[in-house]
Amino acid sequence: MHGKQRARFLLIVAFCGFISSLHCATTSASGKALRYDFGISTESPATDYVRVGSDDVYTKERGYGLVATSTKKERGARRRHLAKDKRLDSFVFDDAGLAFRQQLPNGRYFVSLATGDVAYASETAVTINGVSIQLRTRTRRGEVVRVDGAKVAVTNGELRVDIGGLGQLCHLDIVPSDSPIAAGLRDSETTRQLVTKFQATPIPPRKTDADNQGTWLCIGPWHFPENGIWIYPTFPDNLKAGPEEIRHGWGLFLHLPADNKPAPVGYSAVVDLVETTDSGPSASTIREIFKGRRIALDFRRVFLSRPDHHHAHEVLVPLVEPFQNKLKRSPNVTYALSVHITDSQGHIVKSHAIRFANRPTYVTTSIDLPRRGLDVGPFGTRSKVNIGDLSGDGKCDFLFCISAGYKIAFNSSGSLLWQYNQPNEPWVYNSVATRVFNIDGEGPAEVVCLQEGHLRILDGRNGKTIRSTPWPGLTSRTTSLEGRIFFANLRGQGVKDILVLNGYANHPSVSITAFTAKLDHLWNATGFFDGGAVGSHCLNVADIDDDGKDEIAFGTTMLDHDGTVLWRLPYSPLFNRGGGDSDHVDEAELGDVDGDGKLEIFYASGTLLDAQTGKPHFTRLPDVTNGQWVRIDKVRHDLPGKQLLIANKWSAPQLFDMNGKQLDSPFPFDSWDLLDWDGDGTTEIMGGGLICDRRGVVIGVCEPRWTMPQFGDITGNGREEAFPWCLDVHGQQIRVFSSAPRPKQRRSPLTIKRRHYNFRD
Repeated sequence: MHGKQRARFLLIVAFCGFISSLHCATTSASGKALRYDFGISTESPATDYVRVGSDDVYTKERGYGLVATSTKKERGARRRHLAKDKRLDSFVFDDAGLAFRQQLPNGRYFVSLATGDVAYASETAVTINGVSIQLRTRTRRGEVVRVDGAKVAVTNGELRVDIGGLGQLCHLDIVPSDSPIAAGLRDSETTRQLVTKFQATPIPPRKTDADNQGTWLCIGPWHFPENGIWIYPTFPDNLKAGPEEIRHGWGLFLHLPADNKPAPVGYSAVVDLVETTDSGPSASTIREIFKGRRIALDFRRVFLSRPDHHHAHEVLVPLVEPFQNKLKRSPNVTYALSVHITDSQGHIVKSHAIRFANRPTYVTTSIDLPRRGLDVGPFGTRSKVNIGDLSGDGKCDFLFCISAGYKIAFNSSGSLLWQYNQPNEPWVYNSVATRVFNIDGEGPAEVVCLQEGHLRILDGRNGKTIRSTPWPGLTSRTTSLEGRIFFANLRGQGVKDILVLNGYANHPSVSITAFTAKLDHLWNATGFFDGGAVGSHCLNVADIDDDGKDEIAFGTTMLDHDGTVLWRLPYSPLFNRGGGDSDHVDEAELGDVDGDGKLEIFYASGTLLDAQTGKPHFTRLPDVTNGQWVRIDKVRHDLPGKQLLIANKWSAPQLFDMNGKQLDSPFPFDSWDLLDWDGDGTTEIMGGGLICDRRGVVIGVCEPRWTMPQFGDITGNGREEAFPWCLDVHGQQIRVFSSAPRPKQRRSPLTIKRRHYNFRD
């Protein structure tokens, strides 16, 4: 081989190597396109596409990949099983923003992509080689932003795509502009729309404005009727507060798996109602009010988003009309309402029953909320109801919030106090970054919140700013964050200090910043993941060492009042690892379980520690894989001390003692909400619209569709009343349910407890 021929041969070999390193990269000469499908690495990509997973980081050798980030733990991949177009059904995301690099020969290229999440409302922005193609925008559920053939000049051998907002990238196509397959793009350059919002999947709108969205009925924390059947209270659509007890009936909630089958035909509900009068320890009188009442069932196919995306056949029918005036009201009389579901052959498919007493329930407050056309997620978890004395008259006022951008305040009578509406505020994940609390201990309560990039203290009466300081770590480019506010006694002067939690889980950027009520900076704490420790969604605050100052628990770290570390534990082996949240503890609670005057801390991962030392009482409760909620409460009055409630995601709570022994629950169903409904000092249980005593008898009702309701003495009648915490935002009401009517005046001024101002937000 001559010298010139050899040089030409080596040049060709080198060029082929370059092409190989680009993974069949597109060049003007080849006319081929680069097509990437982003999603879970182990799943196959769409036809003719190359899979890019969340761990496929750019290297020079590979020639393409995601840009590495210091907050890698925020990155992941999802598949929704919803969109027919496989490219749109999966995506890689990075909450800090996603960037992708591709080595290319210099030239002009058409770039097409899709960004978004077909399962949930989202937020995105698109920049290609430093040029903004789509400014920050929000998408509805089922909608993606599509860029169709943006013409881009590559001058430095590289194409870079940046996705802002929630950083979700579905697919990316790169076609050289002079390629034969780009003919259609060339011909339509002056006519096609470059950026569009595309409804990628015919998923119905949210439950509040869709006929075919499955009914939301929540018994406990992330817990629905396990066998798909429930008897729940029914109310008139125009239910309002008033001095008279409400008239309610009973309805049937029934879900059957769809399994790609047509809706069942010929099914019926057979209903019995029996009255029982207890005359003594062994004597009772039974009277049938009706028996064998048959109700035909007409199913509809619905879409459900929890615990996973699936379809079901649903029916909701009234079983018993409101007729309390025909029932006896006596402490000795209860009623058994039972229903059997039969198929077309008369075989029993499902059954359910409740016992109830004819006790009165009142709506003591009802406030209509403005209709908001904003989709905030399946739980309304970016919409919250805060309570406090905003007016300074000793009564309970209400502040309804959607993320950080919308707040509306009402006094105890439901009159508007003020509102704030700024849609350009950053999205706050699973929170509203807003609390109501009398932080200075004088006069009305203040509103402490994230507003316009600042931590602000607002006058509760009018929403005007009293004090303000920059929100820690927030910049003008921040479009979303996970930020929460808590209150503590850090200086021994009472609960007059503010804690700002930025981030959660196992993100290196997580920090806690402490301020005084005057917004003077006290300290900043980081490093919560050193030595294998993990974080949480919330802070737990209490004085664990009797020094008159509060300590702060965040995940597996305990901080002293000055922000120094008292103890820090690795997640493994003391804590369970499982489910989808193996990088953080969802919740913990501080409390004195055994009554010895010392506090313990109970984790949703199934571990109980001594709060002061971090030494374990027990670890890794069996069957706890994705614990979500915990409570320390007096559930069993026949046992000493308090008991421990813990719930896995989508599962009923379980009850344990301090030694980790599982206990029987005295209640007819499992929920974490215990309240003193009738004011006698003994707690009842609340869930799925029912309030039951320890006999298993329903003695009160409330809204069955509430997720995680709150409770407190709202109207001052000396009883704990039920009110919403999370609310859907499509024209709902703030309602307060009570066992007694609203008094003409409160027995005592409103008392706000720690569970109200530091509740998991």
